[in-house]
Amino acid sequence: MKHLVLLFTVVLVIFGCSSNNNGTLTVVPLAPTNLTGSTISTTQINLSWTDNATNEDGYKIERKTGTGSYAVVGSTATNLTTFSDLGLTPNTSYTYRVYAYNSAGNSVQYSNELTIVTQDSIPSWLTNGLVAYYPFNGNANDESGNGNNGTVIGATLIADRNGNIGKAYSFDGISNYITIENYFLNASVAHSISMWWKTIDSTKNNQTLFNTNPHTIENCAYHYSSSTTNPPYAISYGMGNGGSGVGSWNVSWPDTSQILNTPPTKLNWHQITWIKANGASWKIYMDGLLILNYQSNTNCGTINSTANIRFG
Repeated sequence: MKHLVLLFTVVLVIFGCSSNNNGTLTVVPLAPTNLTGSTISTTQINLSWTDNATNEDGYKIERKTGTGSYAVVGSTATNLTTFSDLGLTPNTSYTYRVYAYNSAGNSVQYSNELTIVTQDSIPSWLTNGLVAYYPFNGNANDESGNGNNGTVIGATLIADRNGNIGKAYSFDGISNYITIENYFLNASVAHSISMWWKTIDSTKNNQTLFNTNPHTIENCAYHYSSSTTNPPYAISYGMGNGGSGVGSWNVSWPDTSQILNTPPTKLNWHQITWIKANGASWKIYMDGLLILNYQSNTNCGTINSTANIRFG
């Protein structure tokens, strides 16, 4: 009689275990999740993640530049879930991933990958005559090097036009603003001001983008306003001294479809630039389109003084 013999081989594979001198079994920690980050400056990116492990010795952070290879650039201690990557290159794309580790080894998986770009450095053509620069890196500090820092009154950080969290400020249209009180702006001499803005609540009218303060010193107020008449959107610019206006203009909102290929709307981001030339000459550009070119015999205020400025 022939016998059929079946041989079964059982293979038990255990990943990431070790034992100490007491015979206690140690397993690798769980991987972190929800890796997020924010660009802080031209040379710094901050990271954070969710701690899913209870037995990690710490976390290690890997980084690659562009399509390069990953390398460990830092580590944290147990239960720490944030890391600041310093000494980076401006306007450069970096990709990160994080893993947990202990004496048994590394977590089997990595966190999700996160790609983020550092801020661009101020171009040389912009620094010529630059007196203040506010990229809103979590605050209203002036990064031109001139120390004209702003103080945030009630405004809250939101995402900017590129979706970067904490890179723009939201104002309630009532009592929120940013004030710069160094009295560095002489509104009667040649200067230019440029910013990106949008309206979150389209029902609010006559919201100030920028103005000098207090008006008892000198007033060069820049506003936008809306109405139910045609056109529904307008830019207004006013000037005065001691609160008494000596000139103002309401400028119809241009058909931005010439540039943006979309109907004009306050709920989109727009760039506005004011240019005050020597003498009594003003220009306003909206999304690169000249909407005001005004010449007047009246200058901006009757006294040649400086004033602090407010945004919002």
